[in-house]
Amino acid sequence: MMCRLLKVSVSAYYDWVGRPASARQVDNERLLERIREVHADSQGAIGAPRMHEDLSDGGETGSQNRTARLMTTQS
Repeated sequence: MMCRLLKVSVSAYYDWVGRPASARQVDNERLLERIREVHADSQGAIGAPRMHEDLSDGGETGSQNRTARLMTTQS
């Protein structure tokens, strides 16, 4: 039913489900965990610019836009 609704073949769906997470997705999950730690340490008082600065000081790479996007998915 879902495959028909989405207009994809059943084999394509199962191929998609069985794929491992991409390197970017794995890195985003790791970075999001770090964002949660920094956010908790600051009692939720910092925004994306300061978060990006703190992450950069800690050796993380990535843009401020990526940090802001991940912070919005944090909830």
